[in-house]
Amino acid sequence: MPASRFRWRAPKFLLALVAGFSAFTPTSAHADDAPAQMTRGADISPALQLRLELVVNGRTANRLIPVTLQDGHLSVAARDLREAGIDRDWSIDSTVDLSAQAGMTAKYTEADQKLLLTVPPQWLEGSRLAIAAKRSRILPKSDFGVLINYDLYVAHSEQDTHGSLWSEQRLFGGLGILSNTGSIWFDTSGGAKRYLRYETRWTYVDDGAIRTYEAGDLVTRTLPWTNPVRMAGAQVSRDFSVRPDVVTYPLPGFAGTAAVPSALELFVNGYRAAATTVEPGPFVVDELPYVNGAGEATVVTTDAQGRQVQTSASFYVATTLLRPGLADYAFSLGRLRRDFGTSRTGYGEWAASASGRFGLTRFMTIEASLEAAGDHRLLGFGGVLKLGNLGVVDASASASRQYGRDGSQVALGYQYTGRGFNLMARAVRRSPDYADLSSVAARDYRLPSRQWQAQANVILGRELGNLAASYVETRQGDQRFRLANLSYYKSLWGRSSLHLSAVRDIERGTTSAMAQWVVPLGRQGSAVAGIERTPRGNARAVLDYGRAVPSEGGLGWSAGASHASGERDRYRGDLTWRNSALQVQAGAFGTGTQTTGWGELSGSLVMMDGGIFAANRINDAFALVSTDGVAGVPVHYENQKVGTTDAKGHLLIARVPSYYAASFAIDARDLPADVQVPFTRQRSAVKNGSGRLLHFPVSRSRAAHVLLVGEDGAPLPAGSKVTSASGEETWVGFDGRAYLENLQDDNRLTVMKADGTRCQVAFEYLSKDPGVDRVGPLPCR
Repeated sequence: MPASRFRWRAPKFLLALVAGFSAFTPTSAHADDAPAQMTRGADISPALQLRLELVVNGRTANRLIPVTLQDGHLSVAARDLREAGIDRDWSIDSTVDLSAQAGMTAKYTEADQKLLLTVPPQWLEGSRLAIAAKRSRILPKSDFGVLINYDLYVAHSEQDTHGSLWSEQRLFGGLGILSNTGSIWFDTSGGAKRYLRYETRWTYVDDGAIRTYEAGDLVTRTLPWTNPVRMAGAQVSRDFSVRPDVVTYPLPGFAGTAAVPSALELFVNGYRAAATTVEPGPFVVDELPYVNGAGEATVVTTDAQGRQVQTSASFYVATTLLRPGLADYAFSLGRLRRDFGTSRTGYGEWAASASGRFGLTRFMTIEASLEAAGDHRLLGFGGVLKLGNLGVVDASASASRQYGRDGSQVALGYQYTGRGFNLMARAVRRSPDYADLSSVAARDYRLPSRQWQAQANVILGRELGNLAASYVETRQGDQRFRLANLSYYKSLWGRSSLHLSAVRDIERGTTSAMAQWVVPLGRQGSAVAGIERTPRGNARAVLDYGRAVPSEGGLGWSAGASHASGERDRYRGDLTWRNSALQVQAGAFGTGTQTTGWGELSGSLVMMDGGIFAANRINDAFALVSTDGVAGVPVHYENQKVGTTDAKGHLLIARVPSYYAASFAIDARDLPADVQVPFTRQRSAVKNGSGRLLHFPVSRSRAAHVLLVGEDGAPLPAGSKVTSASGEETWVGFDGRAYLENLQDDNRLTVMKADGTRCQVAFEYLSKDPGVDRVGPLPCR
C-alpha cells in the first residue's frame, strides 16, 4: 500500500481513553507543554514506530532502520540515509520526512516489512570499480647455487682455424648474485691465445622497495636523452621490471551512472575486456585493462529488465609517463671504463651520475640528469607531456662544461600509437662543444651535432597489408649521413606472405631493394624465395629453406643459396640439434671454392641441492624440482608436462621468466600406493639471474594390513578401535585385519573391542619391501 494513502485509524475505545486521561491532567500542567498531537484534535493519529529493511533503488542495505509512521508520513533519521549512500545536504542529527522530498518516492510494504526508496541516481554516493585485473604477486626468492653458461665456437677455413670459448659464472643466493663473464680466444695458425674479461659484478634486488644495488663493472642507467657509460663502481637504481604487478604509467578511467543494480560490460577497441556488476548511482571505472596508445572504450550497463545504456569515450595511454607521485631514479659512482672488449681495457678517472623521473600529474612527467667527472659537468632537465588523445611529446635541454668549453643540447620528440597508425619523430641538436660522460670515457669522441629520426607505420587494411617508412640523419661537422627506408608486408594465400623493402643511402646515391615470398611448409619448416638489388646495382636471386628445432628438442636445419650477375654464387647450410642438456650446431658457408666450416656447442651447468645438472643456456632464471629421491615423477610447469625426475628425484626447468608467479606441479597418480605426497602443486616466483629449489615431499610410508586375533585364535570382531603408540587410529575390518601406516621397527597397539574390553599387541616390523605388506596373525592380550 503506498505511503501517501496509508492512514492508521485508532479504535474508538482508545480515543476515549486518551480523552479521559486528558480530563484528569493536573491543573499545574500548561497547554504549551503538551505534545502537539494531543492538542490538534481527537482525530490525529499517534506516531507508530517501525523497524524496516531499507531498499534503495533496488539495492538492499542489509540492515534494519527505525522508521516513524504518522498520518501517512514516513520519517527516517538523516544519519541512516547517509549510511545507506544517499548524499544530500541534510543535517546529520535531523529527521527527514520522506514524503516531503521532491524527487524521492517512498513505499512501505507491510507484508515483508521493507521501506522501498527510489531516488535520482545522482543522489547516491559513487562507487569505484577496479576493472583491470590485479596482477598477483608472490614474493620472489633465490636459493643458493652456482650456474655456468658456456658457448664454444670454432671456425675453419683454408687460411686458419680460430675460435672462442665464452663463459658466464654466477654464484647466487639470498645475498644477491656474484657474476663474471669473459672469453678465451684462440687461433691455431698463429698459436695465439688470450682471455678477455668483460664484467664482474655483484647485484642485489630489493623487490619490496623496487630498488637494485650493483657493485663492480656496470652500465649506468640513464634517461632517453642521455648516453649510458660503463664504469667500475656502485649504482643504486629503481628497476620496475622486478615488480610486474606494478603498473607504472597512468591508466584511463571511465565514469557513468546506473539507476538500478545493473550488469556492466567493458569493451576496449571493440573487444569485450571485462564484466562486473554495479550498484545504483554514479560509478567510476578506475582503470581500464592494460592497453597502450589510442583507443576507444565502451561501457554497457544492463538492468534486470534488459534495458541497456551504452556510453563510449576515446582514450590515449602513454607508457612513457609515470603515475602521479611515482619516482624513478639512478645514482652511479665509479671509474670510467675504457676500451671495453679489447685487450687494452682499463679504467680511467672517477665519475658520478644521477638521473630521475617523477610523475607530476596524469599528463606530465618531469625528468632531470646530472653528471660530473674531473673537468666535466652536465646538468639537464626534461619532461614528457600527453597531448590529450593526440599523442605524447617529450622535450629536454641540457648544458655541459668540459675542459673549459661550454656546450648545450636540445631534444624534442613526438610519438603517437594508434590502432591503425603509428608515428615517431625525434630531433636532437647540439652545439660544437657539448659533451657528456661518453666522450670522457672515449677520450676524443664527440657526439653528432645534429640527429633526426622519423618512423611511420600504417595498416592499410586486411586486404591491402601494412606499409612502413623511416628516415635517419646524422651530422658531425661537415660529415653527414642520411638513410631512407620503405617496406611493405601483406599476407597471401595458404599462410604465405609477401615482403618488399627499399633502402636509399642519400649521401652515396645508392639504392638496395628486396622482394621476398615466404611460404610455410609443414609444422616447423618455411621456404623463402626472393630477388635483391645490391647497392652496386646487381640483381641477386635468393632461395632459402629452414626447419626449426621442435620445442621439445630434436633436429633442425636450414640451407640457402644466392646467385647474382657479376658476383660469385653464395651458399650456406647448417644443422642444429638440441635436447634438454645442450645445443650443438654445425654448418658451412662460402662463395665459389672458398668455404668456411664452423661448429658451436652451448649450454649450462647448474650446481644445486648437492647435484650437477646440465641444461641449455640459461639467460634469466630457472627452477629445480626435487621429489626426495623418487625417480620417474612427471613434472608440470604452467599445466604443461616438462619432463620426469631423474634417478635422484630432480628435474631442472631451464627457462622460467623471473618474477613471474608460475605454477609448478607433480603428477602423483602413477606413484605406488605406499607413497605419500602432502601436496602436488605450488606457485613460486624466482628472482632474475638465479634459481629456485622447489621441494615436493614424496616419502614412502611403511604400511601393512595387520591380522589381529584373540587368545582363542579367532579374528577380533569388526569395528574394534585400534590405536598405535604414535596416536594413529584405525578400525578392525570384517576379516580381522587393520590397515596401519607409519609403522616403526617396534610397534605397540591398543585395541578397544565392541564390548568395551581392551587388549594390547606388540610386534616388530623390519620389512623394507615396497608396497603394503601383510602381518600376522598377532594375538591381542
